[in-house]
Amino acid sequence: MYKKIAVAVSYNDRSIHLVSEAAKLAKNFGSQLYLFHVYATDQDNRESLLKKRFLSGEGRVEGAQVYSAKGKVHTALQNLCKLHSVDVLIFGASEKKGLMDYFKDSITLSLYKNSHTSLMILTHTNTEINSVDRIEVVAESKAQVEELTQIALDYCATESIHKLKINRIVDKGLANSLVTSHEDMDELLDFEKRVLKGYCQKTKALVDQMGVHEQIEVSYAAVFENDQSELYPDTGNNRLLITKNLVQNSGMLDKLFTPKSTEIIKNPPCRLLILQ
Repeated sequence: MYKKIAVAVSYNDRSIHLVSEAAKLAKNFGSQLYLFHVYATDQDNRESLLKKRFLSGEGRVEGAQVYSAKGKVHTALQNLCKLHSVDVLIFGASEKKGLMDYFKDSITLSLYKNSHTSLMILTHTNTEINSVDRIEVVAESKAQVEELTQIALDYCATESIHKLKINRIVDKGLANSLVTSHEDMDELLDFEKRVLKGYCQKTKALVDQMGVHEQIEVSYAAVFENDQSELYPDTGNNRLLITKNLVQNSGMLDKLFTPKSTEIIKNPPCRLLILQ
């Protein structure tokens, strides 16, 4: 699925957990693994220490390559990803240290808004990272449903997944033009759920072919675009949510009102894979 996986690292304990998880994914998918380190000043450069820890020390990762760059974190990481043609960048969610951190863009959000590389964001990285056991796809169009579900199935082939849920986001503006009551809204969601199942007949067949249909519980749901809060409970890294185009706006209103999608990027409740 991914030929090249990169992970953003520093010389701290959080990075040990991140590198361990990235190495497992790289092994599962047969990917080349890169460790990217960004520093602000020359005295902050930890490349030699990182190479000692991860290329020859106790935390050695077979076949990994370490590269570093000086500058702003999100800009330098983007440049490294472009230089090495990385397919997905893995990093830990930014930690909040003060009140102002809640009003400014986090490194995580800045990366998302400006990156052309798919991103995997892990949360709760101060402790050992749990393996994924359930996956949810959040998609808008039929094409997205098929694309993201195929990626979910690739994970199912390499991880012990127990549940796979496929969610389709319904445009409530369009819905309001078609229905007039709550009962009609419920009927519309039921209809969209049936349509979604139709999209996923190929998916179900692929799950069956993998021989794991008795172990993976597959379910479907249709959700209005401004009523997605139930999709994002705080569940940790054992739950992987695969989506696209999670944040649309990037202006001052985002900073003042913090829409749900922006907050999810800045403070992910579970492991996120955001495709670009």
